[in-house]
Amino acid sequence: MSTPEQMRAVVYRGNEVLDVANVPVPAVGEHDVLVRVAYCGVCGTDLHIVFGDGGWGVPGSVYRHTSHTYGPLLPPYRPQPTD
Repeated sequence: MSTPEQMRAVVYRGNEVLDVANVPVPAVGEHDVLVRVAYCGVCGTDLHIVFGDGGWGVPGSVYRHTSHTYGPLLPPYRPQPTD
C-alpha cells in the first residue's frame, strides 16, 4: 500500500476559524505508526479547546482508523496494514 502525499485535515486558522484543507502527509519516524483515519468526530471538549474555554486532550481524538505504515524500529510483531 503506497502512502499518499496529501491528506485532508481540519486546520485551526485562528480567531475561532476552522478550515478543512489538504495538507502534506507527515513523514513516518523510526518509532512512529501512520494511521489512515476513516472518520473523526468533534466532541464538546474539542470545541472548548478551540474556542479557548479550557479542556484537555487532543482535538479530534474520537476516530476510527486502520494502521497504514510502520517505522522500522517498532517491534517485529504487529498487524499488517489494511485498506
